[in-house]
Amino acid sequence: MLSFLIVPSSVILFGYAKEIVRLVYERGKFNAAAVKVTSETLQFYALGLLFFSQQYTFLQEAIMSTKIEKHLLFHLLLQYL
Repeated sequence: MLSFLIVPSSVILFGYAKEIVRLVYERGKFNAAAVKVTSETLQFYALGLLFFSQQYTFLQEAIMSTKIEKHLLFHLLLQYL
């Protein structure tokens, strides 16, 4: 479920990083060199966000499967006692 939100937003952040940073920050002493460095940082953040969403989904599934196994084991123990 979380991947449906994070994957498209990370793709958009990665693709339009320079434009987003330029729109938000480029004024005053924040020049084109600073935009380049900041947009590259935003692109790495977008990639990290993408990998985090995949890891979080795996972690969530692992936690749920252990909970289900515990409940099943507890149910079987109570049933035969």
